[in-house]
Amino acid sequence: MILLCRLVILGNPENRSSQWPRAEMLLFILIFILYRPQYLIAHLGEHDVSKQEGTEQRIQVEKAIKYSSYNAKTLNYDFMLFNEYVQPIPIATSCPTVGSQCLVSGWGNTRIIGVKYATLLQCLDLPVLSDSACNASYPKQITENMFCAGYLEGGKDSCQGDSGGPLVCNGELYGVVSWGKNCAERGFPGVYNKVCIYSDWIKNVMESN
Repeated sequence: MILLCRLVILGNPENRSSQWPRAEMLLFILIFILYRPQYLIAHLGEHDVSKQEGTEQRIQVEKAIKYSSYNAKTLNYDFMLFNEYVQPIPIATSCPTVGSQCLVSGWGNTRIIGVKYATLLQCLDLPVLSDSACNASYPKQITENMFCAGYLEGGKDSCQGDSGGPLVCNGELYGVVSWGKNCAERGFPGVYNKVCIYSDWIKNVMESN
């Protein structure tokens, strides 16, 4: 599922201009990515969580639909749909390609050591890594539904507080923040779920709800 808070951006300045309109803060800083007006795909929020800016929307989730194969232990199939909306984002029909430059955003922990959660929306540009690099970092833990993005040298990453956050490439939702080893640690990039794996499931859920 994508309700657990995990991941915020390290090593990157805040998004001062609120260029990320698909981030609308919900209670307890749960963030949601939106696909269609009536569906929330976990992880969206606002720009500055410390004050009212007039752009916030607080919405009660009407229905949450967990992917049937979700595994809480391995975080495989870490995906869920929510009914209710803020603003849509196109879902990618193809899977991520190595070297693609993407954008991840959130309000999670901004410290490698210690804890300090962001009040302003943080954004980070990062590349999609190869399957071989991903498997080398996490032997026997990466499934066909997962991919890695980030910097093997460390220093820049998402962190606790961002799980379910959007990874957007070329204006489309390609990945959802899932897990990783600590934050911004050398040799351990962030692990994301491939949105392309769920396209048929999303379509079927929408048609039946």
